[in-house]
Amino acid sequence: MDAARQLSTLVNGGRSPAPHSSFFASISPTAGFHTKSFVSIQHRSPTVPQNHCLYVLYILPSAVFVDPYELEQRRRDGYLPSFKVLGETNLELPLEAVDEGGSALLLTLHPEFPINTIEVPLHMRYMPPVNGEVSLVHIRVSWPNVFWGSYEGE
Repeated sequence: MDAARQLSTLVNGGRSPAPHSSFFASISPTAGFHTKSFVSIQHRSPTVPQNHCLYVLYILPSAVFVDPYELEQRRRDGYLPSFKVLGETNLELPLEAVDEGGSALLLTLHPEFPINTIEVPLHMRYMPPVNGEVSLVHIRVSWPNVFWGSYEGE
């Protein structure tokens, strides 16, 4: 099962552009096993579409994962909104032992969520051994998708 594609299909049905919002995303540091993604959201209008909230969708390659236990602790502490993780969540598996489809993280920012900048810890899986002189592996991580969607029935 390609988890990222399944979650993307699930949310794209109720997806609409965010004309009165803009966002900026960054990753820091850009090297290492423990990095963070930052998403800053600015609303140009104080009104939110009725029965809608802002979603942030990360589609992660199989070499990158989020720790659902860490995310849950951050949610309980008030630093993250509610979320869903789909895909491989076994934190100990090396890259060659996980599904190539990757995983997905969907953050649900209800209008009352007080934080405009969200910090998402990202982790790298252990890579297979590399022969020769190569000691650096480049991994492409797509920017998150930010969009308005209905939250009725969640």
